[in-house]
Amino acid sequence: MIGEGKASVAAVAQLARANLADFEAGAPASVAAFASLGNFGNCPQNEERDLHRWLSQLFSLKLSTYCVEAEVQVPNKTGLRKTAIPFLLPHEILHCLAIANVCQFARSMTGHRSSNEIVAFWRHCCKQVEWRDHPALTDETVPKERLIPIALHIDGAEFYSNSEYLVWSIGSIFVSGE
Repeated sequence: MIGEGKASVAAVAQLARANLADFEAGAPASVAAFASLGNFGNCPQNEERDLHRWLSQLFSLKLSTYCVEAEVQVPNKTGLRKTAIPFLLPHEILHCLAIANVCQFARSMTGHRSSNEIVAFWRHCCKQVEWRDHPALTDETVPKERLIPIALHIDGAEFYSNSEYLVWSIGSIFVSGE
C-alpha cells in the first residue's frame, strides 16, 4: 500500500497498531515495527520521520538532504525572508534505487519491461517530431534498452493545516503506480 499512493503512513501505522492489539505476541515483526511509528501513536506527527529513519537504517540508504536558500513570502507579513529548503539530488535517488536490488529498480524504473519492450518504446519515440532529434536517440552508441524516460512534476502539497510546500517529483513513465 505504501509507495503505491493507496495509503498514508498514518493510516498504515494505525492499521498496524490495531493488528498488534488483536494478535499481541503473534504479530509479525514487520507489523510491530509499523505499529511503533510515532511512539506507538503517542506522537503521530513523528510517524513519517520514524519511517524514514527506519527504512534508511534497514536498507543502509546513503541519501543526504541538501539545502538551497530561497526568498519566500511570510504569511501575513510584507517582504521576503530567506529560508533553507531541503531537497534530494535526483541522481542520488536513482543511484540508491540502482544499488538497492534488481527487483526494486525494475519496479521503480522499468516497470518490469523487457529490453525488447523498452527498445520498441524508443523506436516509437524516434518517429515523433518532438523527439526524433534528441541526442540520446540519435547517438547509435547509446544502448536504447538502457534509456529510461523520466517525467518531472511540480505541485503544491499541504503537509499540515498551516503549511504548503512546492514539491518536485520525478519518476519513470514506464511505471504506472499499480
